[in-house]
Formats: sequence, C-alpha cells, structure tokens
Amino acid sequence: MPTNNQLALYQELKQLVAEESRALQASHEKLLRMPVGKRVFQGKCLERVTYRQKQDNNVLRFECDENLSEFREGDPIVLHTGNPFEPVSYGNWVRDGETFSGREFVEIAVSDVGTQAIAACGDSLMIDAGIFDPAPQLNRALDEMGASKRGQSRILPLIEGKVQTDGVDPEEYDNAATEAATNNFNDSQQDGVAIGSTTDWCALIQGPPGTGKTRVLAQIVRQRLACGERILVTACTHRAIHEALNKIHGLNPELERVAKVGVYSIDQSLEVPVYDNYAECGFDESTEGYVIGATPFTAFSSRLNRAEFDCVIIDEASQMTLPLAIMAMLSADCYVVIGDEKQLPPVLLSKCAFEAKNFGLFQRLRHVAEREMLTTTYRMNHEICRWVSSEFYSGELEPHEGCRDNVLPLSGEASQPWLNEALSSEHSLVWIPTQVENTRHYSMEEADLVNQLIAELHRRGHPLSDVGVITPFRRQARVIRQRLRQNRTWDRADLQGVVVDTVERMQGQERSVIILSTAAADRRFLSAVEEFVYFPSRLNVIVSRAKVKVIVLAAENFLQTVSAMDEVREAIEHWRSLREASHVVDV
Repeated sequence: MPTNNQLALYQELKQLVAEESRALQASHEKLLRMPVGKRVFQGKCLERVTYRQKQDNNVLRFECDENLSEFREGDPIVLHTGNPFEPVSYGNWVRDGETFSGREFVEIAVSDVGTQAIAACGDSLMIDAGIFDPAPQLNRALDEMGASKRGQSRILPLIEGKVQTDGVDPEEYDNAATEAATNNFNDSQQDGVAIGSTTDWCALIQGPPGTGKTRVLAQIVRQRLACGERILVTACTHRAIHEALNKIHGLNPELERVAKVGVYSIDQSLEVPVYDNYAECGFDESTEGYVIGATPFTAFSSRLNRAEFDCVIIDEASQMTLPLAIMAMLSADCYVVIGDEKQLPPVLLSKCAFEAKNFGLFQRLRHVAEREMLTTTYRMNHEICRWVSSEFYSGELEPHEGCRDNVLPLSGEASQPWLNEALSSEHSLVWIPTQVENTRHYSMEEADLVNQLIAELHRRGHPLSDVGVITPFRRQARVIRQRLRQNRTWDRADLQGVVVDTVERMQGQERSVIILSTAAADRRFLSAVEEFVYFPSRLNVIVSRAKVKVIVLAAENFLQTVSAMDEVREAIEHWRSLREASHVVDV
C-alpha cells in the first residue's frame, strides 16, 4: 500500500493535472473569442487559405498569399470558414514553405473529413489554433502509478525523494568508464556513461550547454544494447527524440534494431525508420536488444501496446513534468534521466516559472539518484563560458581547447563605428543600450538595430544561417522578421536561414552569433511580466546558445525593475552581472 506521503504526492499531481486542464481550456476559449485580426496578428490564425491537393498519409496542401503564423510541426489546428467553434475539420500542422510561384503553402494532416468538403470551401478557409488536453491520459497514468507494484516500489519512492538508489557495481562502473575512454569521451563524460550504463534503478546526468549530453546518451544505449537490453528513449519533443535516435544510429550504423514509433513525421533528417505502432517494428520477435524512440504519450498508448522495457532514457528531463514522465516510466524499472535544471523548466499554464521548476522530473530527482555533471563545453569560447559557468554552474564548466579561443571571423571594416565596435573580435559579450522608455511587447528601434547588425554580418561574409535572434516576446519576433524582409540586400531564400524566435524555440540549438532583443522598457509592464522576463534559466539558455558572440539590446529601464519577490530580485542580478561582464557599445 502507498504511504501517507505517497498518497499526498499522488493527490498533488492529480491537482496539478486538473489545474492545467482548466487553464488550458480557458486560455483556448479566450483566444478563439478574440477578433480575427488580433488572432492573425498574434500568429494564431491564418486567413484566406485555399485547398490545393492531397499528399501522402492524409496530409493536405493549402496555399495562401502570406503566412505570418507561428504554427509548428505537430501543433493542433482547426479548419473553418469563419467560426472556429463550427469547424470543417481538425488536424495537425505538418510544415510550411514557399511555392515556385512565390505563394506560401502549408501542409496539414487531417483525419475526420474527406477532401471534397474542404475543397468546396474555396478560398474562404481559415486556420486557427486547436487544443489538445492531455488530462485524461495523464490521469490514467497517475492512477496506474498509485495502484501498480512498479509505481509503488520504483516510481513513487523516487519522486517522493525519501530513498537513495542502491548505487552501481564498482567493477561494472570501471568497465563502462574504460570503454567510454577508448571511444574518446572526456573524464566527466566517462563518469556519465558509467552511471547511466550500470545503474539498476535511476541515474541523473546533468548536461550543461554544449557538453555532449546526446553523445553520452548514445554511448549509454550502446553499452546497454551490448547486454541485450530493450530501451525506450523519450523526451518532451519529437526534435529531441530524433536527435537522440540519429546519434544512436551514428554510433551504431550497423544496428538495425532502432526505430521511432508514433505519428507520421516529415523530418527528413531522421535516419531511422518510423512505424505507426510497435507490432510493425517486429522487435518483439528478437532475442537481442533494441531501441525505440517515442513520446511519453505514445509509450502509454496502444501504439506501443504497453511494451515492457529494461530501461527508459529520458532526455531534456528538466522540461518534462512529473505526470508526463510517469507515463513513460511505467514501461520499465530502470531510468536514466538526462537534463539540466539550470535551463528551462516545464511550461505550465497554471504556474509561474519559479513554481513550475518544482514539477520538473530532473529537478525533483536531483537529490535522490546517482548524479554526474558534464563539465566540458565544446560550444562556448572562454569569455562566454566564463560568465555562464560563474553564474549558473559554480565555476565548474570549462571550455574545450578546440573552442576556447574562437572569435568572430569577419573580413574588412564595418560601415559605421558602432557596428565595428559591436562586431569586433575583441569582445564576445556586448551590451547595446537602447534609447526607449515606453515599449512593451515590441520595439521598432531594436528591430532596426537587429536589421543593421545582421546586414553588416552578411556584408562582411558571415553566413546568415549561423545567426540567431532571440526575444522574450512573439510580437517582437514578428516585427524583427518583417523588418528583415524589407531589407533588399539579401535574397529571401538566404533570409530563411536566420532564426528569429523566442527562448523556448531556441533551447537545444546553437549559433556563432546570438542577438538578444529584450524589447520591453515600460516599467509598469516589466513589473507585470517580471517572473517571465527575468527568469534566470532563460538568460542561461540565451547566452549559452552562442559560440563566439552575444549582443544584448536593452533599454536602461530593463535593469531598474524593483520587485517585491526575492526570486525576481536575485534573477535581475544575473542580468546586471551580464552587463558588467559585457563591453558596452553606444549607438
């Protein structure tokens, strides 16, 4: 029987699921009741869409004059002719792009209506954001955890934090570390591989930015496969799962027993086969080990037929909520949990970021399981790494010699003195004060400065695909993209390589140059959004995306917010520290 503490934890998680469901439903209804123009402006609606043709796997192609939406692969959508509460069809966004004629196209996977009904709508179709409420599946997983032997003896004690794991066998640990050493893993990676390969209950591997956590994951899989284990690899996003499977395939190119199970994906970079369900894989007939990549929802669904595994490896675990993680953990008795609590926490609609971090899997297990932190980054140069390490990793993170002395290589001189100073190879951290006071979600001045910086990088030979622009606000991202499109110094195809997005979309990516546009300067507005804007993990993710150059655009008011919350005051100190460590350039 569960203990009183375990029952309290169970009820806490059930309450979280209920609160999130209510918040999701309310947020979605509020969105759909907004005027069409406002939904379009926010990137949550697409007007005047025309059906063109059916692709494979029930994917339909549509065309429109301009796509300014922010839909991404997998996002639920509603197709309708003017009233989103009276849909023609439901579906999921697959991809978007540009036709040879210059029109925009979007592809959507639909399942509940024939193409004839959609085609009959002509160009009156609209696409709005849909909704997916995972509460029923999450509640079933929590109920199974509370009632099953695995839940009571393996999962609940872990997340309750009342027990320590049994540790690992010293000889097995040494053998695993030695094998990793022969494959050119550094010292901390060897320890990470060793605890991940030999634990029989739970191991945590903290992977700060650029430390090779996915390569460590792949080596753990390789060693466990050698023991004939069945392994489930999961994460919050398809992108993270695909990256892990590709790395596993790269370390074991001859291995045929690696696959993704789940909905159809158009990700051309995925190097392993994708199956609709577990039976299609044929792995259950094998006496050897195998690897399946799947989301927690797929792992808990009929697609995997509740297959049993010897080990579940959970990547990006700091972003995974406990209820979501439990869906996957019910598949095995052994868990390798990989993440970094110093990066973004789970996204919860009913909690602020400071509260949400307490419901992340990695954060909950950090004092319970065997743990190893990877301490060498292969991304950031010494100046960027020094600040990130000091602020977030107690000075333990060091740059590898291969990236330590890297700087921004540009030819020639800049057209303006401030650009020359901002892009100089002498300074990897640059802060540009902007002269605005009342901006909120967007700043035209900062958009123009971003445009000038990118244009100068382009003029001096730096590839646009190696530049990332990050902003806290989607509206600012839209304004910047529009400003860049107005610039005639580059082809539109070249511009597609520039990533302009929010922090959440950039985690897991890297660029040589990162430009941060803070946009907001109005003091009352900044006080209202302080928990969102100043959250320290966001700043860590922003700065640590960069290899050689970080440029921050911020008004003086941005650092002058006075908060009543201790956590926010401490968070603002990280921002002030970044300004102190940066070279200030006046425009």
